Amino acid sequence: MIIDKKNFITLEESKDKLIGKVGTPDRDAYEEEIRLFSIGAAISVNLDIDKLGRVALC
Repeated sequence: MIIDKKNFITLEESKDKLIGKVGTPDRDAYEEEIRLFSIGAAISVNLDIDKLGRVALC
């Protein structure tokens, strides 16, 4: 099967279309929510303080 690549878009393109461009209030809120979720997930797997600090600073 041959896949026609012109029907695909990148993850960034899809986020731009669905949430808004980087720097807009909606996109900033989305990115912050993702960051906080990542920190919560790291806590739930019992990362030590050093590793948790690295995750939180991403």
